[in-house]
Amino acid sequence: MDFSGDSSLRGLVVPDGQAPKPNSIAKSVVFTVGGERIGVVGATTPTLPTISSPGAGIKVTPSNFPANPSPAQLDTLAAAIQPAVDALTAQGINKVILLSHMQQFQIEFGLAQRLRDVDVIIAGGSHSVFADNNDLLRPGARVASAYPTVFRSPKNEPVLVVNTGANYSYVGRLVTEFDDRGVINVASINPATSGAYGTDSASVATLTATNPGTPSPQVVATVDALRGVIVAKDRNTFGSTTTFLNGTRDDVRTQETNLGNLTADANLFAARQVDPTVTISFKNGGGIRDNIGAVDGSGGVVGGQVAKFPPPANPLANKREGQISQLDIENSLRFNNTLTLLTLTARQIQEVLEHGVADSAPGRTPGRFPQVGGVNFTFDVNRPANNRVTNITVVNEAGQVIDTIVNSGELVGNPDRTFRVVTLNFLANESAPGSGLGGDQYPFPRFVNENAQRTNRVDLVPAGTTPGFNVAGTEQKAFADFSAARFSTTPFNQVDTPPAQDTRIRNLDFQRSNLVGTAGNDTLTGGNTAQLIRGLDGNDRITGGPGNDRINGNGGNDTIFGGAGADFLFGGKGDDVLNGGEGADVLSGDLGNDTLTGGPGPDIFLIASGRGTDTITDFQDQIDKLGLYLGLTFANLTIRGAGSNTEIVLTSNNEVLAVLQGVAPNLITQADFVTASSAILPG
Repeated sequence: MDFSGDSSLRGLVVPDGQAPKPNSIAKSVVFTVGGERIGVVGATTPTLPTISSPGAGIKVTPSNFPANPSPAQLDTLAAAIQPAVDALTAQGINKVILLSHMQQFQIEFGLAQRLRDVDVIIAGGSHSVFADNNDLLRPGARVASAYPTVFRSPKNEPVLVVNTGANYSYVGRLVTEFDDRGVINVASINPATSGAYGTDSASVATLTATNPGTPSPQVVATVDALRGVIVAKDRNTFGSTTTFLNGTRDDVRTQETNLGNLTADANLFAARQVDPTVTISFKNGGGIRDNIGAVDGSGGVVGGQVAKFPPPANPLANKREGQISQLDIENSLRFNNTLTLLTLTARQIQEVLEHGVADSAPGRTPGRFPQVGGVNFTFDVNRPANNRVTNITVVNEAGQVIDTIVNSGELVGNPDRTFRVVTLNFLANESAPGSGLGGDQYPFPRFVNENAQRTNRVDLVPAGTTPGFNVAGTEQKAFADFSAARFSTTPFNQVDTPPAQDTRIRNLDFQRSNLVGTAGNDTLTGGNTAQLIRGLDGNDRITGGPGNDRINGNGGNDTIFGGAGADFLFGGKGDDVLNGGEGADVLSGDLGNDTLTGGPGPDIFLIASGRGTDTITDFQDQIDKLGLYLGLTFANLTIRGAGSNTEIVLTSNNEVLAVLQGVAPNLITQADFVTASSAILPG
């Protein structure tokens, strides 16, 4: 980032590679810990100009960086970061941490494999939880990858990537050793001392039970000061709800939620006070920052029963359960965007929604994903770009269709007929001069540039006004007024639904049933729900979605990719290639000489006698497991080296059951094996 064009920030820039200074900006700093110098390099997402509002004076390199970069674009990003690392190593520093905020942890995974001399990457912005089996997690936690996830740099040295949930919901702790050359000893990482620690009361109670002590006076003073602010804002209420309002990041950025609907409708309500002709409301899901409600569950057990509740009572504020307060609204709509009115054509509305879903894919959480009011639409992520939206209808408050804009992927009627809409100024304002694109790269500014008179832009908050909670024309004020007007006597009661049951935004990928191939060579792609996918005979290419899929290649030489989610991959007969993708997967090559890759996350690789030799490409000691089935036990096995690899051998007849690539035999012990239960075997 270049701050030279920003008069407020350029004076804070100090030389790089020095000890940290207060009130300063630098590309890197150096900490001295126990006599050892540790370099820390900072990197933020190059998409910053389109997902936020840093100001025209701040330049970001590389420019025009997409939310879903290609390998070549990741190369460019790494090339922009590498000089800051090299400047530290030139000082003789051999332990370097990259503190990054790339929004999607897959980008940090890519950097780990491209940057030289970086040892640890602390990822940020994805709000994802990395964890191991020993970690104290909050109820309902979704584990995205192992803590840490291990990669190899271009110098073939280990690089650790860690990440924790946002909003102080977790504290991450990484304990590792370095050798004299500054190279991490991966075997030194103990899951009992490293990982994610949930900050909910159950996890804290578990920690204090084994580590009793007195809270820090500074922490107590901070909590007391914050409590006064919280109570004052929680006392100011606006209507109520009988149900949990879903503002979870992974949901508002991928599907319709009841809070997304409610806030879009609130903006429509506010706009109609100014212009009764406004029909449609568009906003980006990334503008919703949290739930309104509470989550409780089973003491942090991943996959345990989780209950969700309306906003909790606060006796100190005389707030009853279910009441929606100023605190709730400000926490969820933290940006407090102001509202803008525009007139768009039918063709432009189609373009807006196509853009809104253009970055949707399994494992993706784009901030651009739309939440809408006054309009319903259907999309299919498997269709070509710019042709994913298959249906768009305009509806009144009773849900009755008053116009059809798109039917079966085709624009209907006069493409130039117009509709008055309300959106956010963040989306309507040009993110870079002359680009014609607004926040999250929405095309609203281009529409204004093409025909300002027809578009008739009206900003509900005048320029120069500070958008506070009580300022008319802001999102927070719109939500407060709408909730007070509609839900003071009768509480809001629309329970959030899973994607398969959504009606305002219908994602066809969630409504596909189980998939079965043919006897030929099939290409099968699963949906976002948990599915059973069978390839049958033939050399099939099978890809699961982000759900917890069970994929069976059956006969033939199959290529199977699990995708996100906790998947079971079963190769069947033939020489198969299996890749679990993200999540805690179970992989069984079955008959044939198969190649198995677990991907990020703690995986189980099943091995048995008489089924061929499987090559396991990414076995991570103390994270992944080898599952024994069909009567096989650890006592039957011999562990031996084979060059840089380890072979798992049946002692009785010297049959090689599995080859662990790049793993030293001394690392493999009985602790790396589990007995496979019938629950995970193919059925």
